[in-house]
Amino acid sequence: MYRFVVAASGLSLLTLACMISTATAGVVITAVDSREGKPPGQPSKIYLEPNQVRIENGSRGAIYHDGASTITTYSDQDKTYMEISPQAMSAMRNHAMEMMKQQMANMPQEQRQKIEQMMAKNGMGPEAAKPTVVTFRKTAAGQKVGQWRCDQYEEQQDGKKVADLCIARLSDVGLKEEDLHAFKGLSHVIA
Repeated sequence: MYRFVVAASGLSLLTLACMISTATAGVVITAVDSREGKPPGQPSKIYLEPNQVRIENGSRGAIYHDGASTITTYSDQDKTYMEISPQAMSAMRNHAMEMMKQQMANMPQEQRQKIEQMMAKNGMGPEAAKPTVVTFRKTAAGQKVGQWRCDQYEEQQDGKKVADLCIARLSDVGLKEEDLHAFKGLSHVIA
């Protein structure tokens, strides 16, 4: 199974199976993430407008307005919403890490080491300070995923294969650079 990637300058949208449609008001991307050996996940929808992005997954979602520097998360099921600033996201991450450190301090060494290894693998903890070396190797050209042509690449992190990707140009899937303006803004806010 290959991830289908839409390549834009400095940005990639990763999905395994996606349908892209251009509506009169903007672009809608329907994505299903399915990984080898696992059942497909729940479809997500990404609504792209020049000045906003809305991401829906089931009854939950998030809305980002470019220039507002906040993300509004919501739950239709719980009938709740919350506005989060980049500073608040950073504070929540730092608080969660501090709580994790406190809990780990009381764990047996073997259990603590397993958790530290898992955290390092996911880019967290003291081991995460080492930068991950990510490389891509083209393995085939002119492949087809769904209705789109793409080039196949192998993604490696620190010399280990982590994914097979099929990468297509924006124009090949009916998108333009300006369709991703707010999406790029969102990526800067959550980075």
